[in-house]
Amino acid sequence: MLRFILHLLVTLGLGLLTAVTIDSQRSGDLSQIKAAESAPPIKQGEAELFERTEQSIWRRADPITLTEAEVNGYLAGVLNAKQPLLSNWVAKFDRVLLQFEPGICRVWFTWKRGNRTTTASLDVSIRREKDIFITEIEGGSYGRLPRLPRGLMVALLPAARSLCTALDDEIHMLFQMNDIHFEKNKVVLDPRFEIVK
Repeated sequence: MLRFILHLLVTLGLGLLTAVTIDSQRSGDLSQIKAAESAPPIKQGEAELFERTEQSIWRRADPITLTEAEVNGYLAGVLNAKQPLLSNWVAKFDRVLLQFEPGICRVWFTWKRGNRTTTASLDVSIRREKDIFITEIEGGSYGRLPRLPRGLMVALLPAARSLCTALDDEIHMLFQMNDIHFEKNKVVLDPRFEIVK
């Protein structure tokens, strides 16, 4: 009887691992993200977005609001994927999309494997304490798996580091703002020294 129960538990465990593996390979729901389709043309939009944000920093006047469509259009024009040959053969990097939710920026990484798209996401929060911005990974997901704790997202760190390296100028400019606030489908960047409430 004990042997039967042990075999039953092993079978249930393997079934659960199989279900998790299959679900992590299914593409996450990207339909709610405002992608580059509604953004201005990439070449024109990328220069305009960068200049508008830079001018806002110099003037220190009004907050600037950027929509998901603007930011994702900019990312589509700026990022060029470079992968090692072996990983490129397994899955080709497709794009990075940002989804803004209240208090969180969800960074979506997408890869193409044949005709299938695989996704993974990181939930990032930014807060300011005195003169320092603190950026934390709050969690994320692989494919359609539900939100996972941040410790399980360690496999995405190389992709996140590559993204930060590619966007070094933009990140430097972003952290010259006095306040960064994520809202539904937009991010508000406030360059003013004192935030008016």
